[in-house]
Amino acid sequence: MIMTSTEIKLSRATQLWESINKKAEFYNKKWNKARTSDSIDKHYDTYKMYRAFEMRAYNLAFRIKIGGKFGEGREWFEQTAEQYKARRAERKKERRLAFESNYRIHLHFMQHSFHADYGTFSCDCCQGKFYHSPCDVYYGSKKIHSSCCGRCANHLLTSNRQEPVYS
Repeated sequence: MIMTSTEIKLSRATQLWESINKKAEFYNKKWNKARTSDSIDKHYDTYKMYRAFEMRAYNLAFRIKIGGKFGEGREWFEQTAEQYKARRAERKKERRLAFESNYRIHLHFMQHSFHADYGTFSCDCCQGKFYHSPCDVYYGSKKIHSSCCGRCANHLLTSNRQEPVYS
């Protein structure tokens, strides 16, 4: 695989940052273990110096990565109207696909706890009885359950690699 000049610069800047970070950690440990005030001051000054170098190396790697330091990354400002429309359409398409492939939970009483008691409800999904806040479950824009219990809602979310709603 052939690396571009930006990738080479980024890998070198990352290696530089990692080596300076190791030295800063080393002098931090020495500073924490020092016993006399002279050695404490010496190791602390060296640690501060390496921390400053580390921040500069990190900023260098970050600027190379975003492309602002060496002149790349201007394609955003130099793009044509057709390129902008194509990028915007692609972004909309990705967001629509993400929306249509995720579950949404709408709680009836704004209480996402199993311990809240609102009366007796029956679940459309498992046909069980529950006492906490019921919810509507949407898959994309389509409503699939109108009165769903928290366990079923959490199961649907976790099966789709989403965070559970009910605690």
